[in-house]
Amino acid sequence: MKENGREMKIRFSHLYEKMPPDFQVSRLLEIEIVRLEDLPEKFLNDDCRIIGGGHYPLPRKGKYMILWLESSIMNIRWQTIRRWTMDKEKYYSSAIGKLVDCVVGG
Repeated sequence: MKENGREMKIRFSHLYEKMPPDFQVSRLLEIEIVRLEDLPEKFLNDDCRIIGGGHYPLPRKGKYMILWLESSIMNIRWQTIRRWTMDKEKYYSSAIGKLVDCVVGG
């Protein structure tokens, strides 16, 4: 167990416009299994928009998970899209309802 009591870290390659100001500690609310080709283009574009310009490249289709989060201070609901595997689904499912550390880089 970590010093702060949170066992899980969700890593991000960039800061994204979707992230609330207090995103660093968020509660994992639920996991939604989706197919990218079924999601609205606007949702995908908004999800992947990097602060300072650019977008994280997602494939056009495939089985993915939306991790629905809520920031711990301002209680702002936000999300991240992750590639689905059975192991990842089990891993993230174990943290539903718990606070997780959201880390950019490293």
